[in-house]
Amino acid sequence: MLNQYENIQEQIEELADIEWEDSEREEFERKYFHSVGITPRFRTYTIVLTADIAKMYRQVLLDESDSRFQRILWRNDPKPPVQTYELSTVTYGTASVSYLAIRCIYQLAQEKSLEFPVGSRISSQDFYVDDLITGCNTTEEAIDIINQTTFLLSKGGFELRKWCSNKAEIFMNANVRTYIESLHLLDKENIKTLGLLWNSQRDALLYNAPEPKFNTRVTKRSILSYIASLFDPLG
Repeated sequence: MLNQYENIQEQIEELADIEWEDSEREEFERKYFHSVGITPRFRTYTIVLTADIAKMYRQVLLDESDSRFQRILWRNDPKPPVQTYELSTVTYGTASVSYLAIRCIYQLAQEKSLEFPVGSRISSQDFYVDDLITGCNTTEEAIDIINQTTFLLSKGGFELRKWCSNKAEIFMNANVRTYIESLHLLDKENIKTLGLLWNSQRDALLYNAPEPKFNTRVTKRSILSYIASLFDPLG
């Protein structure tokens, strides 16, 4: 059996389907965290924080040599001639848009790691696209996370907004705009967090289960259809 396995492995290597991994290679592929990995981790902290980036894709510019391929034809009414516009930022719906935006966050975190060490660490591991879900165990750490992450991302034109926490008093010591925005958000009982509902006051994850409406008799098919409508990112 072992000889057969080695023969198969040699054949695959000859076809260039795989290659040996060099653990000493300096360049490595960046692994982006999935929501399934981020959500359970933030439940381990005493103080948790959530926020998101405002209009994230609109802050990511394309290279000028590529933006000329993004043209928009537009006119306000049928009388004037059609005008041509060139979109200079990444486009919604394209296959690469999420990667390009996330890659900008990682690059910014790397370049500003000495100036904002805490913000760099948080930006590298606790974002899922434009959603930030993180935490810590002390008030001082929470304030550092808020201020450093906010200032770091602002260097790249990204604005963090809709801050929320299970410890609302920490925003009083953060920057003024963050504190004012958090007051409006904390009035809401439940907040959407990566496909789940999070009650910041009780610090509990919730599921939104719509009331089942069966127009006909209840069958196994209708029950399975209703169960499938409940989204659980944690499986």
